Amino acid sequence: ANGGPAPEAVTEALADVVADARTGIAPLPPASVRLPPPRLDQHGGEVRRLGWRAFEA
Repeated sequence: ANGGPAPEAVTEALADVVADARTGIAPLPPASVRLPPPRLDQHGGEVRRLGWRAFEA
C-alpha cells in the first residue's frame, strides 16, 4: 500500500537545515536562541571604559 512518502533518515532531514555548533538548530519564530549568561566581569573593562554606551546596539 502507498501510505505516503517514506520517512527520511535524520541525516537526510537535517541536510538542508542551517545550524550552529554552539547553539544548534535555530528555533521557529518568534522564539530566539538563548545564549549563556556572561561570566563574572567578562565585559567589565568595556563597561568601565564606555559606561552605558557599551550596551548600545
